[in-house]
This record gives sequence, structure tokens and C-alpha cells, in this order.
Amino acid sequence: MVIELIPLIDEFSIYKVSSIDEISILELKGDFFSVTKTKDEISIICKTGLIHNFINCEPDWRGFKIKGILDFSLVGIIHEVTKPLKDNDISVFVSSTYNTDYFFVKANRFELTKEVFKNKKNFKLIQ
Repeated sequence: MVIELIPLIDEFSIYKVSSIDEISILELKGDFFSVTKTKDEISIICKTGLIHNFINCEPDWRGFKIKGILDFSLVGIIHEVTKPLKDNDISVFVSSTYNTDYFFVKANRFELTKEVFKNKKNFKLIQ
């Protein structure tokens, strides 16, 4: 199986916010944003600069989308993606949706990440 990866254009930040009520979903522009709420926290991944009222912010992330709709019965997709990154000392942050998975690397490792996947037979970068 060849895993097709689509590099995302924007630079992203991962925010921790105190209240979802303070964030207007209409403000979250761009091709990707994710809001995760647990009993312990509220995290938002979105294009850098969109959130101004936050507790913590981890900036300078670039992302990739795994192309296609991934069936829930598939096993090991995240492992296939993260193993070559681990082998190249590239930290990764993963976010999943109903259809597919996204992963983010620090912006200063983005070009290296693309090179890693270009050199792997079971990956195809889609520009």
C-alpha cells in the first residue's frame, strides 16, 4: 500500500485555551483547524495567529494530510508514518478526523520530513 501525503500550506500553532466560549469558530480560517475538549483541557490546532486569548501556545508547526478516506479497520497507518520520522529524530504531533489522519512536524524540520518521505518506496508526496 502506498500512502499519499499532501503537505499543508499554512503554518500552524497548537493552543491551549481556557474556554471554548471565547473562540468564534468563524474566526478559524484556513483549510484545517481542530478543537479537542476533554475534562482536563481544550486544545485547538489552527493556522498561526488566529487565536489571541490562550493559556499556552506551541507555534511553528507544518502539516501533512494523508490522502483519501481511511477505513477504521486499517491497522498501523500512524506507525507507518511516524516510524521513519522517529528514525530521523523528527518529533510529530498527530490529529485524526473521521476520514483521515493529519500529522504535524516543527516548521524547521518540514523540508527534512518531505525528503524522508520522498526516499521511501511506500510513500508518495502530492504537491
